[in-house]
Amino acid sequence: MDVLLEVFAVDALDQLGRTPLMHATFAKSAEAMVWLVHRKAALETADSQGLTALHVAAAAGSASLCALLLWLEAPLGKRDLQGRTALGCAVAADHLEVVEQMVLGHHAEGSELLATSGAGSGWVRRCLEHKVGCHELLPSEKIFSSWGPPEPWSCCRKRPEQVQAHPREACVLCGLLALIAAWSMSFSGKKFSTPRGDADDCRLLCFIAFSCTLIGSCCFFTAVCRSPGACQLSRAEWRRGYEEALRHAAAITWTSPEEAFNWWGTKGTVIHELQMLGPERSKFCTARRQCVPMFDHYCAFLRNSVGPGNYGAFFGCVSSAFLCCVSLVLAAAQQGRTGILCFFAMVALLLGAVLLFHLALAAFALTTWEMLQISRGRPLPYLLDEKGEYRNPYDRGFLRNLKARVFGELQTGLEDLNALSV
Repeated sequence: MDVLLEVFAVDALDQLGRTPLMHATFAKSAEAMVWLVHRKAALETADSQGLTALHVAAAAGSASLCALLLWLEAPLGKRDLQGRTALGCAVAADHLEVVEQMVLGHHAEGSELLATSGAGSGWVRRCLEHKVGCHELLPSEKIFSSWGPPEPWSCCRKRPEQVQAHPREACVLCGLLALIAAWSMSFSGKKFSTPRGDADDCRLLCFIAFSCTLIGSCCFFTAVCRSPGACQLSRAEWRRGYEEALRHAAAITWTSPEEAFNWWGTKGTVIHELQMLGPERSKFCTARRQCVPMFDHYCAFLRNSVGPGNYGAFFGCVSSAFLCCVSLVLAAAQQGRTGILCFFAMVALLLGAVLLFHLALAAFALTTWEMLQISRGRPLPYLLDEKGEYRNPYDRGFLRNLKARVFGELQTGLEDLNALSV
């Protein structure tokens, strides 16, 4: 791009009237967008349909790019040929995350959209009407239990992932079924005792299942209620690191040293939604709207993100549930309980796959998010060396990696994680 600017104007138009900035937005290349705006690319230029770069980002559903463009002072009130603002494009495409970003983060007014028929889903209308996120309860909704969806949102309607209540309710139901199955088989051991197994062995298996259910339940509710962690940097530190990263990306030219090439000049996480530079291994959590250090994944069964604050409880829950299901399967096999055996065998297979996956992550010293990015061919900067080759600086061996993940919140305070961002 630096070489091409010597031949073409920074706002050169193609046949559809689109500028290089619009093409960078289509390609979701935040680095190129910063680079072009620094070279006086016009943010208000519209194509043949009246769409600006902000319209393009909003229609694509990228809250991150919308936040970046608004930080770069893109006009929020510019309208296309149909009279829609960028917020209108997000509402029409039902992109809740973008609507929340503009309404809650940048105070965009969407009152005119409420009178329009088909103004997005109920969750979009709720955000526009009350200026609240989907995970926040309104005063009239606080009387409902947190286990169910706030009224009038039916379980049959489309809802954001972070408010899906039924996966968590299914976990509680499975726990209750495990307790009932363990209790029923432990008191009917003599009646169903066969040459395939002794009644005492069956009672022992039921006791193990009962104990694992109680332990797993404690871990489950701990993982649900406990925060995954948040970077407690001051606003000044947020903005300083973010501005330095953007200045570094904007200053790159074709003469920049190749061995020192890094668009943002840092291996930390650039988070446009919060205009901050987070520590390595952190990520912006859309459900909690905050930066989570060492983010692993968002768990629909917990209705919570998994991070250093609750990963140990999450791992303990999965391990206990797996042992419980295996014990119930063995006890049911001894007593010939086909229904119990089939149901808990199926659950044990699912839990075993999750457990094996997280053990594999510990072997490679990776989080679920990092593994997902590697599988997409986009390894994160802190996992690459100076030559751009994969190198994991966090690998200390399987046992140490597992210990650090499970007991990380006991050994490493969040203050130490925040220090990584300096």
